[in-house]
Amino acid sequence: MQVLSGSVKKTVSDSTPFEEAKDNAIHFIMNISTCVAYETLAQRISLLDSMLALPILSSSDGTYPNGFIGNTKELYQNEMAEIETVIKIYCTLPGTPEA
Repeated sequence: MQVLSGSVKKTVSDSTPFEEAKDNAIHFIMNISTCVAYETLAQRISLLDSMLALPILSSSDGTYPNGFIGNTKELYQNEMAEIETVIKIYCTLPGTPEA
């Protein structure tokens, strides 16, 4: 709980208990929103993996009428690449950015 609330590595300061509680609440909200963002990404990755593992998509070569299945597979793969890029960018940001 201390890691999420931001109370870890706190130094002694001249702030009042209410100010410390406010700071801890802000850290808690930021960290919870980050956790929710990562959970959402994890669920989306899981869904995309499941979709790409379907036999009709995993064996598609784009020869179906209008190339619909091939286009769908390509869209899913592009979304996976975009999610990977977002995670890489997010992890290289200094500090603890908001989700």
